[in-house]
Amino acid sequence: MPKDSRAGVEINWSQRGQGEPALLVHCSLGHSMAWVGVMAELEQTLDIISFDLPDHGCSGATPDGAEMQSTLADVIVTFLDEPRHIIGHSFGATAAILASIRFPNKVLSLTVIEPVLFALVKETDALKQYDYVMRPFYSALAKQDFIGATDAFIELWGDGRKLEDLPPNNADYIIDHIHVLPLQSSSVYNDINNLLGPGQLERLAMPVSLIAGDRSPKVAIAIIEALHTRLPDALKFVITGAGHMAPTTHPRQVAEIVKTVLCK
Repeated sequence: MPKDSRAGVEINWSQRGQGEPALLVHCSLGHSMAWVGVMAELEQTLDIISFDLPDHGCSGATPDGAEMQSTLADVIVTFLDEPRHIIGHSFGATAAILASIRFPNKVLSLTVIEPVLFALVKETDALKQYDYVMRPFYSALAKQDFIGATDAFIELWGDGRKLEDLPPNNADYIIDHIHVLPLQSSSVYNDINNLLGPGQLERLAMPVSLIAGDRSPKVAIAIIEALHTRLPDALKFVITGAGHMAPTTHPRQVAEIVKTVLCK
């Protein structure tokens, strides 16, 4: 797998498939191989680049003093040497939106799977309920109980398995990276990069698809609904039986949605 410096970060990435160029941006606490099932379904259709986010996998750390979402968006842009389809998941999807707003002419289409844009649903019952449910997570983090924090987090945002049911290397990886999540709060809660300002989302003139799982946290579904209100021409899809980790649990359904978009 190639590894080079992009936007000031050593980025580990791979390329596979044939067809139209595409870029996959994974979620927090994951790595580029989280897309392996989706890539297997799409490699006859797309020329795919997948990379480890900064602070994840085999990539380097976000530079000191840099903000994570903006840095990730800058990394995404370095891969847009030619216009590409972008498919992003969770926090990766928020940065994919930011990069697409900044350089809409470099994005053939944008597919986002449950972007965690909590700022979009401020003051709603969905966010208030989510903040309440997440109290054990933040309480454990405050005590530096990273195992307890991980357990609380994946109960809501995981693939349906408990921490003790994960392979030890997967569990250890998530525990080792759980401290990253609070560092993203300024962008996802406060929108410091102004994704949601007047006219910003409306810059997304490319085909946009919004994906949620019907078993996902209510706040994730509320965000998709709010995005669809701002982007009424976007296509909205709900995957039956899927939670937040649809790219790993339902790769075929995700890939079929992507193919639907490509055929438009």
